[in-house]
Amino acid sequence: MRAIIHPHQFSGTYRIPASKSHTIRRLLFATLAEGVSILDYPLDSLDARSCVAVCRAFGARIEEVRESAEEALRSGNPNAPAADGSRLARWVVTGVGKNVLGQPNLQTPEDVLNVGNSGTTLYLALAIAGLHSGISIFTGDHQIRRRSA
Repeated sequence: MRAIIHPHQFSGTYRIPASKSHTIRRLLFATLAEGVSILDYPLDSLDARSCVAVCRAFGARIEEVRESAEEALRSGNPNAPAADGSRLARWVVTGVGKNVLGQPNLQTPEDVLNVGNSGTTLYLALAIAGLHSGISIFTGDHQIRRRSA
């Protein structure tokens, strides 16, 4: 079989559908970053919500921006609507940045970090917890607590 390919202009805006794994990684990278990161159309899931709670416990400020049902229809927002019809459009994350030694300026969590059923959050947040000298205690739902590493 032969294919003839003719070059042409490629333009427009393309949105790759968010995945749970990519959303969690984006949240954790944004937590470690200096300044503000905007995560447009993250996948709204229980695992992502668990990760948001963990990131906040490490010191990130995370603002949730929602779209009305009408805005979501125009933008093609893939997230499920809440009871009021609004949908998660973005998270605006102010990361912890670095301290004078060049290490992440992480807060020591004030409480146990609950990852729910998110193995990705657990494994990646454990690595982040190792970047500071404070104590971080993790837990999760019954399935996470029974998992082997």
